[in-house]
Amino acid sequence: MESLNLLRYLLMRHKDWSLTSGIWPELWKITEDYLNVLRVCLAISRTFYTGEVKTMREDRKAQAQEAREARGTLVQTMTVKEEKVSDMTPEMQYQVLQCALVTFDLMESLVIRIEEICEEKVKTGTAA
Repeated sequence: MESLNLLRYLLMRHKDWSLTSGIWPELWKITEDYLNVLRVCLAISRTFYTGEVKTMREDRKAQAQEAREARGTLVQTMTVKEEKVSDMTPEMQYQVLQCALVTFDLMESLVIRIEEICEEKVKTGTAA
Protein backbone atom coordinates (compact mmCIF):
# COMPACT_ATOMS: atom_id res chain seq x y z
CA MET A 1 0.00 0.00 0.00
CA GLU A 2 2.77 2.38 0.92
CA SER A 3 4.65 1.90 -2.34
CA LEU A 4 1.49 2.41 -4.37
CA ASN A 5 0.66 5.59 -2.47
CA LEU A 6 4.23 6.83 -2.99
CA LEU A 7 4.07 6.12 -6.70
CA ARG A 8 0.70 7.89 -6.98
CA TYR A 9 2.10 10.89 -5.10
CA LEU A 10 5.20 11.07 -7.31
CA LEU A 11 3.13 10.87 -10.48
CA MET A 12 0.84 13.64 -9.28
CA ARG A 13 3.75 15.79 -8.12
CA HIS A 14 5.95 15.54 -11.21
CA LYS A 15 4.02 17.29 -13.91
CA ASP A 16 6.68 17.37 -16.64
CA TRP A 17 7.25 14.11 -18.54
CA SER A 18 10.64 15.25 -19.84
CA LEU A 19 12.24 15.65 -16.42
CA THR A 20 15.09 13.18 -16.36
CA SER A 21 15.18 13.23 -12.58
CA GLY A 22 11.45 12.56 -12.35
CA ILE A 23 9.38 9.42 -12.37
CA TRP A 24 8.13 9.61 -15.96
CA PRO A 25 11.23 8.24 -17.76
CA GLU A 26 11.01 5.10 -15.62
CA LEU A 27 7.26 4.72 -15.87
CA TRP A 28 7.24 2.00 -18.52
CA LYS A 29 9.55 -0.15 -16.37
CA ILE A 30 7.44 0.47 -13.29
CA THR A 31 4.31 -0.45 -15.21
CA GLU A 32 5.82 -3.58 -16.73
CA ASP A 33 7.82 -4.84 -13.76
CA TYR A 34 5.58 -3.75 -10.90
CA LEU A 35 2.02 -2.75 -11.71
CA ASN A 36 1.27 -5.55 -14.19
CA VAL A 37 2.77 -8.18 -11.90
CA LEU A 38 0.94 -6.69 -8.92
CA ARG A 39 -2.39 -6.90 -10.75
CA VAL A 40 -1.84 -10.60 -11.44
CA CYS A 41 -0.81 -11.26 -7.84
CA LEU A 42 -3.83 -9.37 -6.52
CA ALA A 43 -6.15 -11.37 -8.75
CA ILE A 44 -4.63 -14.67 -7.64
CA SER A 45 -4.69 -13.67 -3.97
CA ARG A 46 -8.26 -12.39 -4.19
CA THR A 47 -9.38 -15.64 -5.81
CA PHE A 48 -7.67 -17.73 -3.13
CA TYR A 49 -9.00 -15.67 -0.22
CA THR A 50 -12.49 -15.56 -1.69
CA GLY A 51 -12.40 -19.34 -1.94
CA GLU A 52 -11.29 -19.59 1.67
CA VAL A 53 -14.12 -17.29 2.78
CA LYS A 54 -16.61 -19.37 0.79
CA THR A 55 -15.31 -22.57 2.37
CA MET A 56 -15.54 -21.02 5.82
CA ARG A 57 -19.12 -19.93 5.17
CA GLU A 58 -20.07 -23.41 3.97
CA ASP A 59 -18.46 -25.03 6.99
CA ARG A 60 -19.77 -22.41 9.41
CA LYS A 61 -22.86 -24.33 10.48
CA ALA A 62 -20.88 -27.42 11.41
CA GLN A 63 -18.21 -25.34 13.10
CA ALA A 64 -20.80 -23.38 15.05
CA GLN A 65 -22.11 -26.59 16.56
CA GLU A 66 -18.61 -27.73 17.44
CA ALA A 67 -17.78 -24.31 18.85
CA ARG A 68 -20.84 -24.40 21.10
CA GLU A 69 -19.75 -27.76 22.43
CA ALA A 70 -16.17 -26.70 22.97
CA ARG A 71 -16.86 -23.10 23.99
CA GLY A 72 -13.73 -21.37 25.12
CA THR A 73 -11.36 -23.70 23.33
CA LEU A 74 -9.62 -22.74 20.15
CA VAL A 75 -10.14 -25.04 17.22
CA GLN A 76 -7.93 -24.04 14.32
CA THR A 77 -4.62 -22.49 13.39
CA MET A 78 -3.76 -20.30 10.43
CA THR A 79 -0.49 -19.97 8.54
CA VAL A 80 0.76 -16.44 7.86
CA LYS A 81 4.09 -15.92 6.13
CA GLU A 82 4.94 -19.59 6.63
CA GLU A 83 4.40 -19.35 10.40
CA LYS A 84 1.57 -20.93 12.29
CA VAL A 85 -0.60 -18.41 14.05
CA SER A 86 -2.28 -20.26 16.85
CA ASP A 87 -4.99 -19.21 19.24
CA MET A 88 -7.29 -18.00 16.46
CA THR A 89 -10.92 -18.91 16.54
CA PRO A 90 -12.71 -19.52 13.23
CA GLU A 91 -14.37 -16.11 13.62
CA MET A 92 -10.99 -14.43 13.98
CA GLN A 93 -9.73 -16.24 10.88
CA TYR A 94 -12.82 -15.12 8.97
CA GLN A 95 -12.15 -11.51 9.99
CA VAL A 96 -8.52 -11.77 8.86
CA LEU A 97 -9.63 -13.06 5.45
CA GLN A 98 -12.20 -10.28 5.13
CA CYS A 99 -9.59 -7.64 6.02
CA ALA A 100 -7.24 -9.07 3.40
CA LEU A 101 -9.95 -8.85 0.75
CA VAL A 102 -10.61 -5.21 1.64
CA THR A 103 -6.87 -4.51 1.40
CA PHE A 104 -6.75 -6.14 -2.04
CA ASP A 105 -9.61 -3.88 -3.15
CA LEU A 106 -7.79 -0.79 -1.87
CA MET A 107 -4.61 -1.79 -3.65
CA GLU A 108 -6.51 -2.43 -6.87
CA SER A 109 -8.12 1.01 -6.66
CA LEU A 110 -4.70 2.61 -6.21
CA VAL A 111 -3.36 0.77 -9.26
CA ILE A 112 -6.35 2.00 -11.27
CA ARG A 113 -5.82 5.57 -10.07
CA ILE A 114 -2.13 5.43 -11.03
CA GLU A 115 -3.12 4.25 -14.51
CA GLU A 116 -5.67 7.09 -14.74
CA ILE A 117 -3.02 9.65 -13.81
CA CYS A 118 -0.72 8.30 -16.50
CA GLU A 119 -3.50 8.44 -19.09
CA GLU A 120 -4.38 12.01 -18.06
CA LYS A 121 -0.75 13.07 -18.47
CA VAL A 122 -0.59 11.54 -21.94
CA LYS A 123 -3.90 13.11 -23.03
CA THR A 124 -3.06 16.59 -21.75
CA GLY A 125 0.30 16.56 -23.49
CA THR A 126 2.39 16.89 -20.34
CA ALA A 127 3.73 13.45 -21.07
CA ALA A 128 4.71 14.22 -24.66
